[in-house]
Amino acid sequence: MAEPVTLQVEVPEGIGPGANFNVSTPDGQVLQLTCPDEVGPGMLVSFSYYPLEEKLEDSATGVDIHEDDRARLEEGAAIAAARQEELSAQGVVMAVPPPPTGEFAGFSYAAASFAAGQNAIVTRSSGEESGCYILE
Repeated sequence: MAEPVTLQVEVPEGIGPGANFNVSTPDGQVLQLTCPDEVGPGMLVSFSYYPLEEKLEDSATGVDIHEDDRARLEEGAAIAAARQEELSAQGVVMAVPPPPTGEFAGFSYAAASFAAGQNAIVTRSSGEESGCYILE
């Protein structure tokens, strides 16, 4: 299964908290979202979804599908396509990736540099301090 993708969408005019609206993803899926509380028209909403995976041909997978199963799969695909068309006909808003926030590189601290034989003070997590002697 593909990894989830996070996108964001602007809440359309006339949509308020608790109302549903349709969103189109880059791979052509139409999803129905519910506007969260304290969010209104023009505000951004983030959501995650699983993108469609490329469908391999039966011969490419090396597995033969029984005709009854093939008919059920085709029937299910037709129902899903009809529902997608129904949602699209109601109007959709195009989702976009969130703006990049930069990659977290972690916290940077200078490397400790003590000489052997040097005295130092150690501060414990409790806040207590005690002296120590650097051996190596």
